[in-house]
Amino acid sequence: MTSFYRSTNTVLLGTLLATGVLGLAACSNKDAPKPTTQVAAKVGSEEISLLQVNAALSHGSARATTPEQERLLSRNVLEGLIDQQVAVNQAMASKLNRDPDVMAQIEAAKSAVLANAFVRQYVLTLPKPAPQDAVKYFDEHPALFSERRIYTVQEVVVPRSAAVLEQFNSMALSNKSMDEVAGWLKAKQISFTPVTTSRAAEQIPMDLLPRMHALQDGQDLVFSTPTSATILRLLSSRTEPVPKALALPRIEQFLSTQRIENAITEHMKALRAAAGVVYMGEFAQSAQSTGAADASTDSKTSATVAASVSSTVEKGIAALK
Repeated sequence: MTSFYRSTNTVLLGTLLATGVLGLAACSNKDAPKPTTQVAAKVGSEEISLLQVNAALSHGSARATTPEQERLLSRNVLEGLIDQQVAVNQAMASKLNRDPDVMAQIEAAKSAVLANAFVRQYVLTLPKPAPQDAVKYFDEHPALFSERRIYTVQEVVVPRSAAVLEQFNSMALSNKSMDEVAGWLKAKQISFTPVTTSRAAEQIPMDLLPRMHALQDGQDLVFSTPTSATILRLLSSRTEPVPKALALPRIEQFLSTQRIENAITEHMKALRAAAGVVYMGEFAQSAQSTGAADASTDSKTSATVAASVSSTVEKGIAALK
């Protein structure tokens, strides 16, 4: 549905969570064979340790299920580290480590590692959601679970104006046909393209879902964004509930992620305030715009709910078929 949209996470959370929180999922290779030496290979005078190999394995996405796969995976990782060290040696010989741009990138990488380490440490202190929290979420959102519906709609989206919104609302109240809506827009020389599509409940923004859920087949809904106005006709709908047993584990996972995101956001706000951040030069003039950025961060929660439920519920429904 072209008018349905989702906000994105902030750069801070995107960076810290992607490389920090998600890194918590990486597990160490407990089944790795016991080393007879702490050195895996030498490249000239430089050594590559087993610690480096195991660290690379623990942070990779590939997992071995047999000793033979483990040995092959370890060897592939080692070969990659050897190639890396060969390149490093050549970079050092060319004095690239003194290049200003390279030095800046090295410092940036150090800062990212330290910031991610802090995030990982902080996340470990956060309590996990209680099982009853997931049950409560399930019960409070019937439109997503027990009364979940698939909506087939026809909609018309045009640039927003007071006149268009007034006319759309009037037509929706009198249940005008979509042909009549199209005729009025043509008479006003407003370009549009009617769209017919189907969307599940979890693919609809949370602030709009209650209004969609209340519609009966054949009824209309008018809503707007800062730049567009939409009139939507619910052509048909069908109920496809999500069983509680299937939904609860996914809700728990979502609530945990949401709690982490919210906790990091609030903690970083407090740390920024305590740090005494002062904008300088041209950035001092635009510092007031950060208020808008904070508002955008605070408003992303409902979109996060929809996005999370969309991916987890769709997989669950597919598993039932």
